[in-house]
Amino acid sequence: MKIRELILFVPLNGANLADGSGIVSSNELCKELTETLTPHFRSLGAGKWKTFGHGTFNGKKITSIFPNLASKNIDDMEELAKKIMRFDMDAACRFTSFDVTDFEVAEILVRQVTGGTALKGAFGISRWFEDRKGFDPAQPYRSIEVYYNVSSIPDEFKNPLDFRNAAIAQIEPALNEQSAGDWAGAEMGKNIKTGEFEVSFGFEVDDFETAEKIVRNAVAGTVFDRIREITRHEYIGED
Repeated sequence: MKIRELILFVPLNGANLADGSGIVSSNELCKELTETLTPHFRSLGAGKWKTFGHGTFNGKKITSIFPNLASKNIDDMEELAKKIMRFDMDAACRFTSFDVTDFEVAEILVRQVTGGTALKGAFGISRWFEDRKGFDPAQPYRSIEVYYNVSSIPDEFKNPLDFRNAAIAQIEPALNEQSAGDWAGAEMGKNIKTGEFEVSFGFEVDDFETAEKIVRNAVAGTVFDRIREITRHEYIGED
């Protein structure tokens, strides 16, 4: 069965908002796009939110996608792509996507809803066809995002990205060991509320409490025990 999927993507290292407030992380932008557009798609019967994911893009077109489908059977290519995209920021992106009935109608809706907001021009739009085999869109997507303020990073780390990557290396094995979370992206950007620079990374999880406990235990007593906050996100594709 061919599914029409409209993908809204943001460069992995973030994008500038139209109101001139500066660069905002791709994670924040994708969440904002999802929360803004989902009610409009639903009320007009034009589509349904599907998933978050990562991919690559060339200019203004998506060239590959690696959706987060809460699957434990991740093949080698997707795992390799995740590792590459941690450090190669140029062509990597984060996206949110919608299953739509008509591409033209969906694109017009997106542009009309975002046209008068700070989101205008902060994301790209790409069309994607997918063969759906056994995917359950009603399955909840849950993730946690771990945030550090750049100002709190120890002086021994000359680059905030070095600290971020080291923190991932500290936490990820603990989650993997208990099959409690899969890496789902890493970023550096500016807090949309306070304007403070931050680094963050996320994990797709099955249970919030379990994952957060593992994260905090993994950093306890180390230089990474200065987490500003851990946020939770849950989205369901179907009503």
